[in-house]
Amino acid sequence: SGAVGNTTEEEYLARLTEKAAGRGDPVLREVLAEESGSTIRELQRFGVRYEEHHGQILVDRSGVLPGLELTRPMAAFARAAGVTVRWPVAIGDLTVKDLVCSGATGLDLSTGEEVSVEAKATVLCCGGHAAIFPFHDNPGRTMGDCAAMALRAGASLVDMDAVTFHSLGMIHGGEPYDALHCAPLLGAGQLRDEAGSVLRRSELPEVWARHAETPPEDRPRFHLDLDLS
Repeated sequence: SGAVGNTTEEEYLARLTEKAAGRGDPVLREVLAEESGSTIRELQRFGVRYEEHHGQILVDRSGVLPGLELTRPMAAFARAAGVTVRWPVAIGDLTVKDLVCSGATGLDLSTGEEVSVEAKATVLCCGGHAAIFPFHDNPGRTMGDCAAMALRAGASLVDMDAVTFHSLGMIHGGEPYDALHCAPLLGAGQLRDEAGSVLRRSELPEVWARHAETPPEDRPRFHLDLDLS
């Protein structure tokens, strides 16, 4: 998301401020709002094709492998520029001496061999940590491995509690969350409770709050009506 698709920097900053609910650094929010639009559009230089919609970009409509149409062209751009792409390699820890990071170590998943990479600069970009919470709507693999590496290396972590979940996922609980791309579905259909009453998206946080302490197996079930004609 960002200041794209007819969303101004001021509007995006207001959205970030509302979501933050008093948390985080307001200066960083301003920087994000100011630079988000130009940074997102820079993806076009890397060969990424996307659509802009109301402050968000849509890279792939298929939903089969989310993120593939983002990473594949960027990897091709990097290779063309002379960058060596190591895949599949799972990085396990950063190499640190005297509080200076000089690279990382990991495992080559195709050979089982240990891998050591030396670098003058190391960039961490490894996904989120939503799956450390009992109920969430993220893939189960988002366990905060990147943040854990940084913490072990001596970095400070901030705002780790500031994670956005979709309320519907929190109501139901249980895996798999990967399939719960429910925001577009809720926009296209009607969500009904077991009695057949229609629920608005604005009501979901209140519904979740009522059942937060209820075991997942005892929580109410909901039905989504879609007109596919």
